[in-house]
Parts: sequence; C-alpha cells; structure tokens
Amino acid sequence: MDYKTYQLVAAARTRNWAIILTHLLCAPVASVVYCSKQKNPIPALVATGVFIVGIPLAVIDIGITSSILAPVTSIAMLTGKGGESRRRLGIMCPEQADALLYQQEPTRVTRSY
Repeated sequence: MDYKTYQLVAAARTRNWAIILTHLLCAPVASVVYCSKQKNPIPALVATGVFIVGIPLAVIDIGITSSILAPVTSIAMLTGKGGESRRRLGIMCPEQADALLYQQEPTRVTRSY
C-alpha cells in the first residue's frame, strides 16, 4: 500500500460519533488526537485560528464564538475528511477501512545467516 492510500485509509478509519463526543468533552485535545489519527493537521490549525479570532469577540458574545465555533469547525473538517476518504476508497463504514488496512499481504522476512 502506498502512502497516499494509507492516508486515505487512516482518515476513513475514524468514527464520526467518536469525533463529536470527544469534542464535546475536551475539544482541543480531541482535535489534536483525531488530526494525528487522520494524518492531517489542518483541522486543528483552522480551529485554533477560529478560537484566536473569537477571543476579542468574547466581550460582545460572551465567548460563544470561541467555545462553540472552534470545536464545530474542527468536527466539520474531520468528519468531512473521513467521509471523503470513504467515498474515494469506495467503502461505507470505518470497519471496512480497518479490514482494508489489515487485509494486505504480510511482508515476508527472510533471514540470512
């Protein structure tokens, strides 16, 4: 499996319900964890940017922009990447991506003495 296909499979393996649930509990950590699982740092960086832009607006909107829009941005980008990867691989669910990752032929190790 080449590296591009591996990146697609890594993104397709993420479960959307888990992304949403962990972002509700601890958004910054969840964003970094799922970005590393998908091998895609862009959602965490964009969500951080949305948070930083929302800091000056916190006086006006009582922090809604920073506390809600940043995790929603990360959730939307991560679930979108997972869905797009599944569509490109022609699979329907993360379990199929798991099977695709582990169905590859094992490499043979030869010993030389």
